[in-house]
Amino acid sequence: PKQSENFPNPGRKMACHYEMTPKKWLVISITFVVLSTILAASLYGSAFQMIELNEVGLKINTFTKDVDGGNVYYSGRYFVGVTEEFKTYSTKIRTIQFGPKLDSVSIRGKTRNPSEIWVDASFEFKIKEDRLYELYSEYPSDGFHSAYIDKSKHAIQEVISEVFNNDLLNYREEVAYMMAEGIRAELEKDNANLISFQLQQVALDYKLENSFIDAMVKKQEQRTLELEKQLQQNEAEINVYDSQVENQSRIKDAQAIAQAKASYYERYYNLRIPYLKAIFQGYAKLIDQGGDVAFDKGGIFWHVLLRRIRTGSGQTLIAGVDFSRKVEVTTDTT
Repeated sequence: PKQSENFPNPGRKMACHYEMTPKKWLVISITFVVLSTILAASLYGSAFQMIELNEVGLKINTFTKDVDGGNVYYSGRYFVGVTEEFKTYSTKIRTIQFGPKLDSVSIRGKTRNPSEIWVDASFEFKIKEDRLYELYSEYPSDGFHSAYIDKSKHAIQEVISEVFNNDLLNYREEVAYMMAEGIRAELEKDNANLISFQLQQVALDYKLENSFIDAMVKKQEQRTLELEKQLQQNEAEINVYDSQVENQSRIKDAQAIAQAKASYYERYYNLRIPYLKAIFQGYAKLIDQGGDVAFDKGGIFWHVLLRRIRTGSGQTLIAGVDFSRKVEVTTDTT
């Protein structure tokens, strides 16, 4: 078409305006190289990924979402390329708590009585590193923590339904062990290990708790009465024992005194034998003639001895007395 005289060949002017010079080519080239270098550096840097300490990971393709389930990657720096990344999990021990303002509210359940109770508990667990792929397959969006809360709560409620109220008070350790074993079984199926379990508090229904308190107070009062009765019985036995000991002491003292007297009389008589022999020999004739001899010198002991000799069978008995023989004195205190 015929061009206007006011705008002669505008396309030629545009071509002249964007005419490439060597200087422009140099700037473009440098810019391209810089951008390429930056892009390559960023791609190369993103090809390396870090797994922190106390973490393990699985390698996942970012496009296909395929998981390299045959390998578990531990802490370190790895080249994974630009199309793959790590799905990491913490290997630290984690805690789940049941109670006010914790991971979950207190667990509510019914015992075999039946009556409602509320339980506060907590436990520690750790994921199985060798079953990381199974854990990811079951919970690809990290929902295992919530699942562990629900399953452990259900395990505790099952134990509560199998026991009586008295079991929770009198056999608390055994009940806590049953709860721990139930949680352990659930975690084992869900690729985790139970580390420890704590049964922290058991709250009974208000009326039931008061009845338990009254029963325990009554039992304690009965036990106190039994202890007081036993104490009185022990005191009576102690008194009897003290009396026996005192009597035995008195008997021993009396025996010791009697023995001392007997020993004294025996020694005294042994010393008086020669004297008595002389006296008996001196009065023998008077006795034979029937005279009445009163021998009081030397005390009543010797008088009695003479009286026995005088009331014997006369001269034959007196002549046959062996005055060298010791007289045995009885220890009878009477």
